[in-house]
Amino acid sequence: PDMVRPGISGALARFRDAEALAEEIRNLLSDRHHLRSLGEQARSIALTEYALSVQARSYENLYQGLIA
Repeated sequence: PDMVRPGISGALARFRDAEALAEEIRNLLSDRHHLRSLGEQARSIALTEYALSVQARSYENLYQGLIA
C-alpha cells in the first residue's frame, strides 16, 4: 500500500476483505483502457522513483547525514 497510488498506479482493497478485493479486480477488468493507463503510470513511477540510481543516491544521502 505504500507504493500504490489508488486511481493513478493501481488500486487498493481493505485489509483482509476478500469481497473488496474481488470488487477492485472486477472494476479494473471492466475498463481495459483505465487498466492500461494504471500500468503505464506504475511503470513510469517505478522508473523515476525506484530506479537503482535513485535508490543509491537516497542511501548515500542518508549515510552522509548520519556521518555528519
